[in-house]
Amino acid sequence: MWPRCRRDHLEFIDQLLLTVDKIPSALLQRLAQLALTYEPATVREALLDLFCDAAYEMCPPEEFETAELFFGWLIKDASRRKAPDDPLDADARGLMMQWLSVTDPLRIAEDPECGYGPPAGFVS
Repeated sequence: MWPRCRRDHLEFIDQLLLTVDKIPSALLQRLAQLALTYEPATVREALLDLFCDAAYEMCPPEEFETAELFFGWLIKDASRRKAPDDPLDADARGLMMQWLSVTDPLRIAEDPECGYGPPAGFVS
């Protein structure tokens, strides 16, 4: 089950990567604002939910067919969640880098059914 899950997610990510360079600067600014407004864990949860919805085609594929559309949905979804009262005191890029782990971006190892446990050196 896990290899198929990972493959579906990676195929979706590969599809997004083909369109990343077409993200408008206004959307990039909104993503930066999202990073400064919401805790990385909050955005991470929204991001993982969207990856699952897209990879498992739980919504019409055209809603997530480009990076611009996907990140637009991320902004909408994360913005519905509780934000801290004050903006975060860090740079947006550093905060965005906390949205996903490099070693296990889909957090598969954390699923109890998988049985791996968190990767060495992982900080959530």
